[in-house]
Amino acid sequence: MLVTAASVQDRDAARPLLWNLHRTSRRIRLIWADAVYTGKLSTWAATMKMTLQIVARRNPHAFEVLPRRWVVERTFAWISKHRRTVRDYERLPASHEAMILWAMTALMACRLTQPSHLSNTHLAYVLTSRFPAARLGLCKALWGVLACLSAVSG
Repeated sequence: MLVTAASVQDRDAARPLLWNLHRTSRRIRLIWADAVYTGKLSTWAATMKMTLQIVARRNPHAFEVLPRRWVVERTFAWISKHRRTVRDYERLPASHEAMILWAMTALMACRLTQPSHLSNTHLAYVLTSRFPAARLGLCKALWGVLACLSAVSG
């Protein structure tokens, strides 16, 4: 992830973003990008053994659903559910990046603690358990910790 100032164009921030991606996740080989990223970026990505696939519109003056665009929009919706990421409250890009990381960490923690693989018998035991963390749900308890930490850091 890379958060930049509003004055930085997306196509200018793409190169440092791809470099950070290459440093941290060398197994990623295919990247979908908007039509604004055509040009030198695809040749530069090829030097890092990445394939930059441009998802372009067929008719620029009409609405059409672009492939894989829903993944990006869904992720933005998940991030926007958290209070500190709805508006641009942060003064520094690093602070905003930290809030996005907190939001995605909370989302993944909630998903990991959902007992979707258990039968209803196990769920009944968890709900009647004498442990407060199990009664409240580990997700809610963890979210409370994350909210306290973000209040302290903010």
